[in-house]
Amino acid sequence: MTTHEEDVDPVRIQIILDCLEQISDDISVGEHLTLFVVHQDGHSWQLRFNRDFLENVQPVEDLQPYIDTTVIPSLLANPDRRLEVGPHGEISVFSKSPTA
Repeated sequence: MTTHEEDVDPVRIQIILDCLEQISDDISVGEHLTLFVVHQDGHSWQLRFNRDFLENVQPVEDLQPYIDTTVIPSLLANPDRRLEVGPHGEISVFSKSPTA
């Protein structure tokens, strides 16, 4: 079990980065490896994954198709916003946090 002070499984983080690199090569990873900031063509997004969601995707190979078919289209449909993937894979869209 992972505590909130520990980082998420690096294999899962690499899957996320590989998927996001399809739309941008300017990606930064934030706190505890659950926050990603993506820049593309003058737009930017904050993408936060719920830690429970990331830890519970089984098998880990299911993460890539979920990001490709659900997360990336949601990002592209909501430029300059903050998206959060909840514990059950639901996506919420918000105004971006001014601090990131």
